[in-house]
Amino acid sequence: MAALSGTAQQDGLMVAERLRARLEGLTVRAGDGTAIAVTASFGVAQWDGNEKADSVIDRADRAMYTAKHNGRNRVDVLAAPMPSAHTVSA
Repeated sequence: MAALSGTAQQDGLMVAERLRARLEGLTVRAGDGTAIAVTASFGVAQWDGNEKADSVIDRADRAMYTAKHNGRNRVDVLAAPMPSAHTVSA
């Protein structure tokens, strides 16, 4: 997990994509010498200014699992929920 303070969601997506692309270029060797490609899935969530840290982390985590579910080796974002509308009675 990485927290990027003062970073807009689009910039966070860009950072995550750069990390993903760099990791994708790596190969590790198993004990028997077999080459294993490295990939990574990332989830991005931007703090809305009001929610608790646990909520932002939960959204980023769910976005990561969505990325894995949608094919792996990708970056997905989960936006903050829209504030509920309150009606005012006269």
